[in-house]
Amino acid sequence: MKIIEVHAKDHYEAGYLLGQLTAKMQTAYIKAFHLPAPWDILIKKSLPFLDVTKKVFPQYIDEINGLANGAKIPFEKLWVFHCIDEVMEKQHIERCTSIFLKQENGSGYIVGHNEDWDVWTGEYFFILKRTLDNKTVVELGLAGLISGGTICINSSGMIQAINSLYHTDYQIGIPKQIVARWLSSRESLEEVKEEFPKLRRAAGYCYNMSKKTKVLSIESSARRYEFFETNKNYVHTNHYIGTLKEVEKQYKEEMQSLGRYQHIRSVLSQVHTVNVLKDLLLYTTNDDSSVYRTKETSTVASVIFDVPKKIMYAAQENKGLNTLWQQINLDFIT
Repeated sequence: MKIIEVHAKDHYEAGYLLGQLTAKMQTAYIKAFHLPAPWDILIKKSLPFLDVTKKVFPQYIDEINGLANGAKIPFEKLWVFHCIDEVMEKQHIERCTSIFLKQENGSGYIVGHNEDWDVWTGEYFFILKRTLDNKTVVELGLAGLISGGTICINSSGMIQAINSLYHTDYQIGIPKQIVARWLSSRESLEEVKEEFPKLRRAAGYCYNMSKKTKVLSIESSARRYEFFETNKNYVHTNHYIGTLKEVEKQYKEEMQSLGRYQHIRSVLSQVHTVNVLKDLLLYTTNDDSSVYRTKETSTVASVIFDVPKKIMYAAQENKGLNTLWQQINLDFIT
């Protein structure tokens, strides 16, 4: 995967530089994306979300403005991409997997994540290293967005791994992609627990966070949320596992999420090393237990953060034992 580095003095510049460096990719992605409605309708429906977000996170609106100007794409179109699910009140079916392995020596977690999306999108993902406000974030980026809404790690050692969830409640509020961008720069789980409930959210993800020896998993919808905390191994896929199950929207892929979740839970106690975690992320079958997806909605990238050793691994093709894993140093972690 392409590695893109951005060093910026403010949010606008961070977006502008990213837009310049990915302009062709951004334009091609928007052209290839199958819009659920005409642009004029989408833009009109997106404006109430913009009004709310400007009041709470003006810095991220500046960042999207920079991205738009750097890539020479109208801001309104990029804003739609940041709230497309909320505008349509319908989530794209994404099947992501997040696995947190506690290290017995107390040195932190090794975290693995499969990003599953439409098979054609693979070429529009990249590794972004963004330094801003004396903080560095490395994440799996996606064209059209200031934040990939995938998996990231910042210089404080905080990890965020996102899983899509499917719920029935929506409201005018801050899009989940913007919430993810905000969380990517947090340094404390306590700060997240204090500030997250104050946000008027338009929709929800499962935001899985970890720092040092703790995991905080936030299952959310537009109006509700639930915190899960643990210092043990943890896994999440694409269905609610807590009390928010009652607001879950039924969808045909739910059984696949359950099958994947149950398989990983059954073997997780045997997974202790990066190499075994790689094998688990690449585990492929023809039934619902398959962790690696190969159909229309497929695994477009696999990522591992080995926090104790400050190393990131990333792969986009599953070739079994011959899979090529990029290795990126995370020596900016303090």
